[in-house]
Amino acid sequence: MKKIECIIMDWAGTAVDYGCFAPVAAFIEAFAEKGLVIDVVQTRKPMGLPKIQHIRELLSMPDVNEQFTARYQRAWTEEDVVELNRLFEKHLFASLENYTDPIPGVIETIVKTTEDGMERFQYTMLKDAEHFLSQRIFRNSIMMIQSGLRS
Repeated sequence: MKKIECIIMDWAGTAVDYGCFAPVAAFIEAFAEKGLVIDVVQTRKPMGLPKIQHIRELLSMPDVNEQFTARYQRAWTEEDVVELNRLFEKHLFASLENYTDPIPGVIETIVKTTEDGMERFQYTMLKDAEHFLSQRIFRNSIMMIQSGLRS
């Protein structure tokens, strides 16, 4: 049997808030606060991008762009992106206690890997995990990504 040397865990949207409900709700609420209606499908489409870029992508969607122009009688600007990001963060941080329960087995896995002396790296962006792996060589590692396993 191979001895696992390292486990890499994704937190946001996988180990906790499975399905990324917290940011989806926060985006919808932030846009609503500015009088713009976005739905879950639109909100999820740019998921995985940095949040500021996510907002730019949402504003660039034809329906959202048309709503913005009709409401404000102008094209959106980077100042609007920054303001929407501020509102997004306000709604996100206010809601976190509702979305931070770990999925079954996560706590037990962390305890077990700690007891076994296994190296563990936790991330919220895949590029961070890829950078971590590029800096280290593990013969036997498990990467838990978006509710799946990749070894």
